Amino acid sequence: MTGKEIDDKAAADKLAGDKVAADKLAADKAAADKLAADKAAADKAAADKAAADKAAADKAANETAETTETDAIFAAYRKKVFESHPKVDLLYATTDNYLFIRRDEATQYAATLEDKTVREVKKN
Repeated sequence: MTGKEIDDKAAADKLAGDKVAADKLAADKAAADKLAADKAAADKAAADKAAADKAAADKAANETAETTETDAIFAAYRKKVFESHPKVDLLYATTDNYLFIRRDEATQYAATLEDKTVREVKKN
């Protein structure tokens, strides 16, 4: 082999080595980019879940507060109706909390509602 051939072979080997190194560097960068993207996606999913959990907890707290307020209003209404009708020991309530002395009236009114349930409400 001549000196030029040796130099050409060395240059070709260097280029091949540089390409291998460049390919490895590119593969490492792609792997790092994928890892970063996966972490970002996981962080976003965790943040979305945390936000959804907080929204659900806030909604539940609000519904509990509304239910407590509705229960207090219904209790006062129930008490007033029983006081107005001292001989009555049982009332009938529809799902929208209207009270009736007679079951048939409650049932007839409940028929106009989406939930047609009528429940008994005792004096005590």
